[in-house]
Amino acid sequence: MIDTLLSWLAFLTEQITYTTIFVMMALEASLVPFPSEVAMIPAGYRASLGELDFMLAFAAGMAGVFVGSTFNYLLGRYVGRECILRFGKYFLISRESYEKSERLFAKNAILYTFVGRLIPAVRQLISIPAGMARMRYDLFLATTMAGAGIWLLILMWLGYAFGENQERIEQYLHIIVWGIVAAVAVGAIVWYAIRARQTRQHTDARIR
Repeated sequence: MIDTLLSWLAFLTEQITYTTIFVMMALEASLVPFPSEVAMIPAGYRASLGELDFMLAFAAGMAGVFVGSTFNYLLGRYVGRECILRFGKYFLISRESYEKSERLFAKNAILYTFVGRLIPAVRQLISIPAGMARMRYDLFLATTMAGAGIWLLILMWLGYAFGENQERIEQYLHIIVWGIVAAVAVGAIVWYAIRARQTRQHTDARIR
């Protein structure tokens, strides 16, 4: 079954269209852990050749993320954790990767729902603990789509700029991802510092 699925995905990659971009990203955002690079970098390259419209390809990818991540959210909300862990192996979901997603989500739901879209083996699974925790769907969707949007644009830009030069793509992808993670981390620290200061000021005012 897995070999058949991988062969089918390889075929889709060779036949990149708006439909195949949607299908692959819907699968990537749900229970099939294959890299979004497989869909979006070739999409960017095809856009550079004028064979696809850049924004339509991006929209197709985002629509796929919406469908796949919503599926996982609903799965987490209405299906038990043990059931997911028990049957996840049939979709190449390991207990280790799922529990890592749970730990990240428990630390900061909003932050890691957003950042999780940049982390391999976590990006498609972070939606499940969000559903289990009954995170507000509109908040979940906003953070998920924001993180996914940034990620897909990066991948498409790399494909557009460097075409089939895999070495350059990997080099820049590594730099960009760590740059974004660092920027988000700094932003989170600043936000927490401001919140902590506001809390102290509010507490001091009440004491007075």
